[in-house]
Amino acid sequence: MRHMKLVFLLPLVLIQQAYADIAVIVHPENKSVINQDMIQNLFMGRSHHFSNGSEATPVNQQDNSSVRKEFELKALGRADYQMKQYWSKLIFTGKAVPPAILNNDQDIIEFVSEHKDAIGYINAQTSSQGVKIIKVY
Repeated sequence: MRHMKLVFLLPLVLIQQAYADIAVIVHPENKSVINQDMIQNLFMGRSHHFSNGSEATPVNQQDNSSVRKEFELKALGRADYQMKQYWSKLIFTGKAVPPAILNNDQDIIEFVSEHKDAIGYINAQTSSQGVKIIKVY
């Protein structure tokens, strides 16, 4: 009977993980005002600067990451396949270069905590010590 309960609970846990909240993070010393439009512009290659004029370096998670898929859907308003099409077109025409890709939440946190110009995103449940959360989706 105990195993039966686990079988029914497992899908609920997986669904909850698939729809986790996403936290956008920056270096703690970043004093820029960062709104939804700026997040979209930075991660879609339309802008390369924060509101205070300083250069911005966005970093993505791996293509197959559920965190990345949630971020693209919630923050950028596009599904992962739409983002791949978007970037393919920009790369082909030479208009933009996509953000660098890091492996996971910990790599993103480490990079952002070490680079004052960085902006990234992580699962909101991940400990975010050393960075500043600016938006949660």
